[in-house]
Amino acid sequence: MGYRVKPLEAIAHSTSTDQLTSDEATQPIQPQTLSALSKRQEIDRTSNDLTTERIEPEESLFADERPLLLIVDADRQLAQQLMNEAVDWGFRSAIATTLSEAETKLEQDAPTVVLLDPDISHPTTDSLRLLAKLSHQTPAVPVLVLTSHDRLTDRLEVAQLGGHSFLHKPLPPAHVLKAIAQAAQQAETAKQRVMVVDEDLQILATLKWFLEPWGLSITTLNDPQQFWETLESCSPDLLILDVKMSTLSGVELCQIVRNDSRWGRLPIIFLTAHTDAAIVNQMFSVGADDFVSKPIVGPELVSRIINRLERLKLLQNAAETDYLTKLSNRHKSTQDLNKYLQFANQQDQSLCLAVLDLDNLKQINNRHGYNTGDMVMRQWGQLLRQTFRQNAVVARWESDEFVVALSNMIKADGIQRLTQLLATLHHRQFVAPDQTQFRIAFSAGIAQYPDNGTDLHSLYQAASEALHQSKIAGCACIFSAGDSRGIVRPTRS
Repeated sequence: MGYRVKPLEAIAHSTSTDQLTSDEATQPIQPQTLSALSKRQEIDRTSNDLTTERIEPEESLFADERPLLLIVDADRQLAQQLMNEAVDWGFRSAIATTLSEAETKLEQDAPTVVLLDPDISHPTTDSLRLLAKLSHQTPAVPVLVLTSHDRLTDRLEVAQLGGHSFLHKPLPPAHVLKAIAQAAQQAETAKQRVMVVDEDLQILATLKWFLEPWGLSITTLNDPQQFWETLESCSPDLLILDVKMSTLSGVELCQIVRNDSRWGRLPIIFLTAHTDAAIVNQMFSVGADDFVSKPIVGPELVSRIINRLERLKLLQNAAETDYLTKLSNRHKSTQDLNKYLQFANQQDQSLCLAVLDLDNLKQINNRHGYNTGDMVMRQWGQLLRQTFRQNAVVARWESDEFVVALSNMIKADGIQRLTQLLATLHHRQFVAPDQTQFRIAFSAGIAQYPDNGTDLHSLYQAASEALHQSKIAGCACIFSAGDSRGIVRPTRS
């Protein structure tokens, strides 16, 4: 989630002019297609952090999904410590002890985050030039500076060059990785949608050119009469409205949006050639979040839109995601599950709902401490996401209770998927900080729509009753709703 915005002068320099009016936009626009924003990557810790058994590449659930951390530091011992810690945070890592080695690795595999000690080059001019290059490219790569210098001028220089964070050595590896994980999370993003309404086709083309290189999906509309249909079909994350239009003005469209329960909180930015106090007051009185003056200044527009979307994404993630496992929380997953059930009903399809419970989490917390328990939970969340990628809802509902819904699947297939997951855990050994080895397991109950329930409540009740039967049967097993004989355990080797 989040974007790194180029310095305004860098964006202005990338265009022939930093202002494009409607007249200027009549020139043929031949924008070069730029790279989209970084591919979404998980930043949770993976199961490698506590495992002692090596997994063959074709069997690994995590190798391809982990974000890449590039550590650029001449201190190889420190870099290795950070690399080892990074495993616990779900990163794969690479180390470069010279600037030329760093540049080679950057060409071979684009990192998610870079940790840089500017002292890797003497003088530091070249390493700081690399920092600026990574921070200002599209998509930008967040660069965290880890250095023994702590002068105010050093901090200012890093900030002005676009550095994400300034970390002063020495720092415990866990503290460094916490900052890296935060930077990686901010660099993630799904492609967010922006809808632009303006009767001037050249203005629409100009905005599309400015915004698409930043990984945004742009929907343009030059007929305000088709506003509501377009809004419903594209479901934007942000709305841009021209104030003055012939049929329906942006002010009137804003009033319509703010009066709707579904769209009332949609961020709205106005475009206006009029910046007198009366017009500005009118825009904000009907619910504008911001406005941009015409003629359009590209850097200003990009900066305002990206910052607005980043704040929106932070709020959404906080409201919808379980902080520890990075799975959907109960509120968000309930909305998604009801949509899945509605679709299953419309398409006359089956759907499986499973309720899973980690059998020994309490014992792990009591015996090895809550930090170890949290590490297990992070791995478990990662494993669930990797196992149930397609057509599934995966969520944490309570402390050790998880819900998995599988669309267009019957119970027999759902049980098979859960059995494979249980077998994977059975063959994986974990190591606590005191070197004690242990395994984890789960119990599960599974129900099928519409056989065991026709709504979320009845399906959940059926799956929960089956889960209770699996607990009575001794845990580490799966029961099917409506079948008391349906115990399934993985084959033990």
